[in-house]
Amino acid sequence: MDDRGARGFGGLHLGSASLLTLFSVLCLTVLSALSLMSAKNELLLARRAADATAQYYAADAAATAIYEAVLRGDTQGLTATPLAEDGTAFRYSVPMGDTQQLEVELNRDLQIVSWRAVYTAEWRPSEGIDVWDGIIPEVQ
Repeated sequence: MDDRGARGFGGLHLGSASLLTLFSVLCLTVLSALSLMSAKNELLLARRAADATAQYYAADAAATAIYEAVLRGDTQGLTATPLAEDGTAFRYSVPMGDTQQLEVELNRDLQIVSWRAVYTAEWRPSEGIDVWDGIIPEVQ
């Protein structure tokens, strides 16, 4: 006679090795999904950084060309603003995308006083922080 029939236990028998394998597969599946999401976010961030870098260096090249024209004395057709009251001879800017521009200031000796990226979009402060006021809302 069969030994299993005498005990009266039937059905699925999972051993510790099967449970460990199932748990390992589940963990690896979750880990691979998290890795895929992380890789996608890193790719998006890398593309944004590459775009910002390309915009900066394009603006830098244009600003350098304007600076070289000013050094040659060729200021005709430039959008540089001559200033006298603060000791700055020229100030000009080159756009860097939608929200930034590269601003350059030169002194009377045509030496670079400032060469900086400036945020030009309108700044909108947040209206406030949603802080819990101690009242528990009613659940309907």
